Amino acid sequence: RYPRHVVSATRALDRRILRLALPAAASSALQLVHATVDMFWVGQLGTEALAALAIATMTVWMFLSIGSLMAIGVTALVARYVGVGRAHAAAYVTHQGLLWSVVLGVVVAALGFALAVPIYRAADAAPAVAQMGVAYTRVFWGAGALMLVQIAADAAWRGYGNTRVPLYAGGVALLVNLGLDPLLIHGWGPIPRLGVPGAAWATVIATVLGVLLVVGVLVRHRRVR
Repeated sequence: RYPRHVVSATRALDRRILRLALPAAASSALQLVHATVDMFWVGQLGTEALAALAIATMTVWMFLSIGSLMAIGVTALVARYVGVGRAHAAAYVTHQGLLWSVVLGVVVAALGFALAVPIYRAADAAPAVAQMGVAYTRVFWGAGALMLVQIAADAAWRGYGNTRVPLYAGGVALLVNLGLDPLLIHGWGPIPRLGVPGAAWATVIATVLGVLLVVGVLVRHRRVR
């Protein structure tokens, strides 16, 4: 048997880990919910629209992989400086992460615009499928800077040991996306029917709100220098 104080300390540590891990896992699950909602509404447009989105979703995961590489670095460096009590250095790393996410986002946007057509050619997509899918891909990747800023900000919060803020911001963005998807994909009143690209525009608009929330809280708490 372990001493009582060791058991108590271990349980306390387990609770702290769970408080960090559960919101982080839920944040990751939000991406799957986004994709599922898009599939549901786009699927109502027909099989060609669904095929276009399926190929575009592959490019989305490529994009998120790029963001994940950056996020790992930001989280590791911020956590390192927080751990040694260098708050100023952690805030500086956060600032640099946000700044370079914009630069990387511009590069990624150019790549997405240029490679959208070759990707659908490589998939041997029908012309109608390629037309819808290329439009979606270019809208999504064109907003790369915004999305990478949110990924960098989320990573900084994780480095600070806070996984709840990214979850709350992601949850709000998801709710906005849930409302905009049917509106932009199918149209309503004065809002035109955008079809498959409407799903991308819904994601972009929701991301703008997510960025304002997560970065705004960073600035308010002076976590950026």
